[in-house]
Amino acid sequence: MILRDGRTLTLRPICIDDAELFRVFMLTLTSDTPWIGSNPDEVHDVDWYQDRIEQVLERTGSRWEIAVSEEHNAIVGDCMALPGNRAKFEHVAMIGIGIIEPWRGAGLGRMLMERTIDWARESALIDKLELGVFEHNTNARNLYTSLGFQIEGVRTRAIRQPDGSYHDDVLMGLWVGDDLSDEPI
Repeated sequence: MILRDGRTLTLRPICIDDAELFRVFMLTLTSDTPWIGSNPDEVHDVDWYQDRIEQVLERTGSRWEIAVSEEHNAIVGDCMALPGNRAKFEHVAMIGIGIIEPWRGAGLGRMLMERTIDWARESALIDKLELGVFEHNTNARNLYTSLGFQIEGVRTRAIRQPDGSYHDDVLMGLWVGDDLSDEPI
């Protein structure tokens, strides 16, 4: 794929062999943005990521795609969609996305999200995508809104930063299943 600024990268599903690169990606991501749900001291060892990748890949209806800079031999972004783990919730996939600083603002987030939305629309299992976004992360909120996500709620002061400040978690959703406009609520 070619980004708006001309840089190239490869978008592909994650595999167990990516565990070390993913660990490095997480160390970078948790260090360079306050808009991720983990802190650098919560990054796990390679074995943990191997197990996590294997669990996600084995889960029916899941998707985990990474953006790889071949030039830097590095993962620079990812987007995961995990369906609910009980029958009544498995039609809803929760999205998590992250992009490291040098790669933000060039269209990678939109690419990853559009590919995930397309995947969900083609899925026989997934009818809805959901995500949580930090209230002050306006770039991400604007992206999600432009893709059709709507605010469904706010978890007030659900996030506490290492400096002790609190932030709201804005919950957003996008229906990708069949049109339900004729069904009663």
